[in-house]
Amino acid sequence: IPSSVYKIEEYAFNGCRSLLEVTIPPLVTEISRYTFSGCSSLKKVFSEPNSKCKYIEMCAFNECTSLVQIDLPPNVLLIDNSAFFHCCSLTKIEIPASVRCISKKAFAKCSSLKEVVIKSPSSLEVIEDNAFIDCISLTEIPTINSQSG
Repeated sequence: IPSSVYKIEEYAFNGCRSLLEVTIPPLVTEISRYTFSGCSSLKKVFSEPNSKCKYIEMCAFNECTSLVQIDLPPNVLLIDNSAFFHCCSLTKIEIPASVRCISKKAFAKCSSLKEVVIKSPSSLEVIEDNAFIDCISLTEIPTINSQSG
């Protein structure tokens, strides 16, 4: 995706089964609803360090069953409903200190998810119902205080 892109519309890459990797351009302010939903071969998602992305909207990466790595944008505020629903190959996720809300079923059915690191638990205001339901491999959620690490 070219670095000049500032908006990726809903469903833009929905169902692109050959897409393997994507870097979110730094000017994009949100990853819209269903943008990468059903991209069953997508393995890696990268965000630029200077990313302006604040929102990962509903079902943005829903059913990305091969997704093993995602670098969430460093300034993201919201991980919306079912954003990573059934990303069953995802094993680890780091929640940036900027995140205020992890919505309903955001990581539901991520059956291989073993580790969730919350960078600043004091900044996280809400973890909604069933945010991690059916994450059968998840045994603990360690936290890292953003002031110390």
